[in-house]
Amino acid sequence: MGKSGIISVLGQRTHRTSSLKDWLRVKYLRGHIGSLLNALRNGSNTRRYFIWSFLDSLELLDGYKSSYGLYYVDLDDPDLKRHPKLSAHWYSQFLKRQNITAV
Repeated sequence: MGKSGIISVLGQRTHRTSSLKDWLRVKYLRGHIGSLLNALRNGSNTRRYFIWSFLDSLELLDGYKSSYGLYYVDLDDPDLKRHPKLSAHWYSQFLKRQNITAV
């Protein structure tokens, strides 16, 4: 990443039926946020960071086979109930500047 302040990442893809304990996504987020902090320390003009896929949705290439979101959407539930994944809890704690290693 140069001095433009733009970070583009595809996200951490998991299988839709995987566990709500998405440790790989937590590791992925830690890595990207750590890289962002290093870039900031080296003069990057980055001002915002957000997670593109907040909820699982229809993905372009895999349909409903893949999962990118922090919340699992139960497509079998008529109300489309949402369930927070481990990564949602981790990211929430990170944003609140609380102990993120405890999650």
